[in-house]
Amino acid sequence: MKIGNKICTACAGFGALILFSLPVSAQNLVIGTSSPGGSYFLMGGGLSTAITRDVKGINLATRTTAGSTTNMRILGKKKGGIDLGLANLGAVYNAVTATGKFKGKKPIKNVRALMSLTISPIHWVTLAKDNITSFADLKGKRVSLAKAGSGTAANADLVLRTVGVRGSVKAQFLGFSAAGNALRDGNIEAFAVSSAVPVPVVTALAATRKIRLIPLKKSELKAVMGKNPAFAPFVIKGSAYGKNVVGNALSYGVPSTIMARASVPDDVIYKIIKYVYKESTRKYMKTVYKSWNPTPGIANFKNAGVKMHPGALRAYKELGLK
Repeated sequence: MKIGNKICTACAGFGALILFSLPVSAQNLVIGTSSPGGSYFLMGGGLSTAITRDVKGINLATRTTAGSTTNMRILGKKKGGIDLGLANLGAVYNAVTATGKFKGKKPIKNVRALMSLTISPIHWVTLAKDNITSFADLKGKRVSLAKAGSGTAANADLVLRTVGVRGSVKAQFLGFSAAGNALRDGNIEAFAVSSAVPVPVVTALAATRKIRLIPLKKSELKAVMGKNPAFAPFVIKGSAYGKNVVGNALSYGVPSTIMARASVPDDVIYKIIKYVYKESTRKYMKTVYKSWNPTPGIANFKNAGVKMHPGALRAYKELGLK
């Protein structure tokens, strides 16, 4: 009996040693971004690389999507293909209130906010030589509203309907990079892109072509602003894209955000937030996207009726951020 007890005790100890020596399973997450040429594509890729490399126990992959609206739709499904998603606050508001592109659907309740990013104004880009200086000039023209299912496409459609020219344009739905190429090659006359300044595709186009950003009139801006409480006036400075841009453009923008499923564990979100606010992370993300500037955005989310993720709130409390 004594020998047997010793053997059992030894076995138990060896079993415990094996148990505690096994690596803890990593949390595998996917973040929805946007089409290539947009800021979400860059930011999502940068976060994926950094978090997977530096945060123990978390692997973050990316999924290229149409953008904000699609990311919110996928997050809203019980079993979707993403766990986190980049989305502008206008699309988030529409999703949780079943308005805009989500009208007629059930409000999405299983999402939580992690952070607010830079303001993403909508740009309307044309070649300067085409002399398109107002939205009225777009009648009969080929215009890309961005990829179907993106926040940009939803906002572009809203603008054109509000100013009364939606039925008069020949709408196309191209990704950002494809739209820039199409404008350069003369296959469209204008395209919309909604992203933080400077937008990569606009920067690339302005490097080889003289372009114009179509401005909203003050009366047009006022009408558009009344459509969504997340909208804010924004003047896009042509100088942000170098010398090949004609003037500035009155527009509007919405904060970009990172959202998550409510089911993502609190400790996982806590780790991500604490990592994002490290100085080394900020420096790295600035090399990926120079307008990177995360903030908690708690007041903005509250105004839009969006709940914060408990893991994020815990991290912000420790960081002393509001």
